[in-house]
Amino acid sequence: MADQQYTYSGPASGVSLCEGKGKERRTRSVHLFDGQMVEMPPDHPYTKRLVAQGRLAALKTKGSKPTGTPTATASGTASSGKKDSTP
Repeated sequence: MADQQYTYSGPASGVSLCEGKGKERRTRSVHLFDGQMVEMPPDHPYTKRLVAQGRLAALKTKGSKPTGTPTATASGTASSGKKDSTP
């Protein structure tokens, strides 16, 4: 699977990720600095752990739109996609 871009939030750190199996196995060093973008494999257990802890936030990729975020309407106002029950 292709790497995903994330923003890291936390203390400066580093990790060696083991990827692949057999002859394809390799180790990749990743340096983590607060507020910086980092590319990591989204299916790796360590990546999943950092996401669950709130340390990694996925960056929006081209052509995707996160769910639940406000979108601009034709009038330029923000809309969450929910119908307003007020008259």
